[in-house]
Amino acid sequence: MLGTATADVPLEVASVRLSVRSVGDTFAAAVADVRDRAAAVRAALVHAGVPTDAITVAPTPRRPFPPGVPSSGSPSNGAEARTVDAHLSIDIEDLPLSDLRAVVEAAEAAGAKLENVSAAPRDLAEARARLRAAAVEEARRRAAILAEAAGARLGPVVEIDTTTEGLASGPGRRWITRTEIQDEDLDLTTLRTEARSTVLVRFALE
Repeated sequence: MLGTATADVPLEVASVRLSVRSVGDTFAAAVADVRDRAAAVRAALVHAGVPTDAITVAPTPRRPFPPGVPSSGSPSNGAEARTVDAHLSIDIEDLPLSDLRAVVEAAEAAGAKLENVSAAPRDLAEARARLRAAAVEEARRRAAILAEAAGARLGPVVEIDTTTEGLASGPGRRWITRTEIQDEDLDLTTLRTEARSTVLVRFALE
């Protein structure tokens, strides 16, 4: 018997992806500069109140263009590129939504680019467990009605299959747009997402 439960789940914490970029005459020069830029952004985040253990700076700068290709992306016919790009990503985890706007402003003021933001319940596992429990109870209610109609009594649960939930079920993460972050009239702590859980429950009949 299928059971489905839906809930309006509050979003409480955000995951933020930032990046910094530098351009140099050589990759080594670009790397040295981009690391300095990342250090400045990290210091700004800490000053804004982000715990140091919530910040992760990628250990190795990325070189987005292969040798012989300028940062514009156009081929140089085998000649050395005039400039070389280096990128570093900076991730923030478990940032309270109440702090998101100020932290993004501090990061961008320090030279970072905002790549994306997603939000989720603070305890995702607990939220999913509550939703699944509600779906099981719904399946039990529906199965009891059918058992009674068949002149039988509903017995214990034999099996619970959650594979029917699919990838889109939740509660999960929701993307936060730049427009939402920039809207000073929007209280980010009020953002919610609708979550759904569908489970297949098999009962014995007595």
